[in-house]
Amino acid sequence: MNENNLIYTLAKEHMARASDLLSLLMPQTSGVGIGVKGLDGRYQLVNKAMETLLGKSAGQMTGMTDTELLPPEVVAQLQRSDQQITDGVATTSDELDLLINGVPIRCLWLKFPVSGPDARVLYIGAVMLDISRQEAAAEMRQSLERWPGYGVVNAVAKTLHRRGITAATAGGVGENVSANLVKLSWHSAYECGIALIDDEHRGLFVDANNLLAAVLSGRPADQVGALIDALINDVVQHFQDEEALIMAAGYPGATEHAAIHRTLVDRAATLANRFYAGTLDIGELFQFLAHDLVALHMLGADREFFSYL
Repeated sequence: MNENNLIYTLAKEHMARASDLLSLLMPQTSGVGIGVKGLDGRYQLVNKAMETLLGKSAGQMTGMTDTELLPPEVVAQLQRSDQQITDGVATTSDELDLLINGVPIRCLWLKFPVSGPDARVLYIGAVMLDISRQEAAAEMRQSLERWPGYGVVNAVAKTLHRRGITAATAGGVGENVSANLVKLSWHSAYECGIALIDDEHRGLFVDANNLLAAVLSGRPADQVGALIDALINDVVQHFQDEEALIMAAGYPGATEHAAIHRTLVDRAATLANRFYAGTLDIGELFQFLAHDLVALHMLGADREFFSYL
């Protein structure tokens, strides 16, 4: 299965919770390696950061196992944690000393299950963080702690805390890490071939990323509010354009699709009102953008009409 097919499968079948799904969608983060492997131990999707951390070139890790990548003593540790995940453990963590291209590094390696609708483990997800530099790990923890209650991200923050890594206090550094870590990434697999829809979908990714970055970096409320309003306006315009296209194309599910649009717009308006009232939780915002709008709608419901266009 290639990268595009795996990404679509993960989104279409809801294999991961929203937070974990978006982690898998990210092609690059600030020093955080992210990957997913099958139960046979072969990596099926990794981001550039993981390839870099393990000294591999782009695409080289796909299809490889830990045995082919790492020394036996490290492999033994990772295989034990793999077994724990398949046995039902929510997250595992290992602190590993590696020698990559002659350079020693210490890594925190966390794993989490990627499950299907029946809760059966289908894949094993991994987050790899270079903690050789105390200050770098502290900056990462500061960023992650802005993202409370969401899956593997929260697990990383808590693990760093347990290991005595305190948050950095210098302003600005962690903000950039936050904005890079939590990011929606566009892939060609998402395209339908209709320029208007593809351009608007890409634009919504940009709007969502700008909003997430602003919230995570603590931008003033008026700036965040302006980004929320811009996102909602673009969503409404996109839905109108999309409905006109699918109606003209004779898509039989057009009426039902328009009803989904109305539900999403209503949900967005509710979240906006809660933001202005000061009661919006960042996790709810991410859930709406990553799961409701992207995973379920843009990568799910929208694909049902692609063949009619």
